[in-house]
Parts: sequence; structure tokens; C-alpha cells
Amino acid sequence: MQIGDIVTIVDEASQALRFNRSLLQSTIENISMGISVVDQQMRIVAWNRRYIEMFNYPDGLVCVGRPIEDIFRYNARHGEYGDGDIEASVKARLDAIRSGDNQAYERHRQNGTVLEIRGNTMPNGGFVNTYMDITDHKEVQEALRESEQNIRIYTDNVPVLIAYLNNDQYYQFVNKSYAQTFGIDRHNIAGMHCTSVLSEEEYKQRLPYIKAAVAGERQRFETQLPTKDGSPAMPRLPISLTLAIRRDPRVLHPLSGHYRAPACRTGPAGNQ
Repeated sequence: MQIGDIVTIVDEASQALRFNRSLLQSTIENISMGISVVDQQMRIVAWNRRYIEMFNYPDGLVCVGRPIEDIFRYNARHGEYGDGDIEASVKARLDAIRSGDNQAYERHRQNGTVLEIRGNTMPNGGFVNTYMDITDHKEVQEALRESEQNIRIYTDNVPVLIAYLNNDQYYQFVNKSYAQTFGIDRHNIAGMHCTSVLSEEEYKQRLPYIKAAVAGERQRFETQLPTKDGSPAMPRLPISLTLAIRRDPRVLHPLSGHYRAPACRTGPAGNQ
């Protein structure tokens, strides 16, 4: 083989390498999350603009061939990994990559944002990290928790029995009075079918009303609460069944004539 042939082969290989790198870069630049790629020698070989923006890296810090250890150390010195020994933080992350195990965790940052970080090993070695800002998602989750807590406080302080079932008659929520009356654990009620609480006779009596409520027809009827010790039943109580949200049909199953469902379209579910 002549020297000219060797030069040609090397030149073609270099062109193919540049094409593949360009294709990779174009692909990851069109992904909204931050991405960094580390090769088998623990050097960073690819990243996108979002990755740089997320961590506000200075110009020149992230470059092809830079040891990922340098990036980890920069992050540690700038508080990205929280308090603690800098070198210990760097070592922990290097060990995680070397282990070959996929990683998935959340990082709460000093600026108040929350990142979901996932690391995946590549078939021929190396590691791909993705960084997604989930701050808005976390704020929505917190708002939902607060809303759920507020609803629980309200329903626990009204003199009625309230149960919230889904379209298949499985419990989603009961208030304190309902749980105490039927002797059930309200914290473990979600996902239980109503037949696990109501007797067969009670269920048969109420089934036509439940079906009608699921079909969108408000139902009102009276029944007596069962007693566990065989003593005389309580006076007959009015029941109102209401379809709460038509996009996600659910049955409201309160045992009261004085109840207003917070999510109900149709207003009061009993006599005011």
C-alpha cells in the first residue's frame, strides 16, 4: 500500500467522523432538555446549548476532550451538589459512571429549581446524561397536595358522611365521619370497591341509583345506616348521588341532606 492510499483512507475516515459528530450535534441541539455525552475515557465529547444554559458554564469550560471530572469539580465548587466535601462529591459521581448502572434522581438546586437527572450507559462504553427542569411540575404537585389538604379539612368539619367513588365504584376518598361510621381506615380506602364496605343487601339497594348517577342523573333516596352490634338502625337518612365531573365520571356518595360537593356542577346535593 502506497503512502497516498494511506492518506486517502485517513482523510475519508476523518470526513466520516466529522459527519457523524455533526449529525449527533444537530440531533441533540433540537432536544429541549440538557444533554451531555461522556466517552469510555471519561471525557466529554458532546453536549447541547441547553446543558450550558442550565448550569451557566463559562466559555471554554465545556469542550471536546475535557475530563468530566473537571466539570464535576466545577459544579461542586459552585454548590451544585450542596454542602459537603468537594472531592468526595466528585468521586461519588465518577464512581457512579464507572459502575455502569443507569441513574435516575432529582436534584434540588440552590436557586430553587429542581432537575430530573437521568444517566444511561452506552453499549460500547460511555455515558449519556439528560437534565430536565421539572420545577413547574413540582410546584403543581405541591399545589395539588395543598388543595387536597384543604378539601380534607373542609370535609372533615361538616356534619355529613361523604364518600367519593370513581366510575367503576371504587373508593377514592371518604371523610372522617364516613370512615368512623363504617369502621374503615380512610387512609387505605382508595382503590377498594364499595362492596367491601357495603353489605350485599345495601349494595343491591343502591346499585340502581349509582348507575343512574354515573349516567348523569342526580339521585336522591333514603336508607338506614347499618349497625355492627345488631342494635336498632339509625333513622332513615337522605342520600344524594351526583356525577361530579363529566370528563372523568365519578360518583359522589354522601349520606346527608346537607352537603355541597366542591367539584360538583349541579350545586347543593340535598335540602338546604
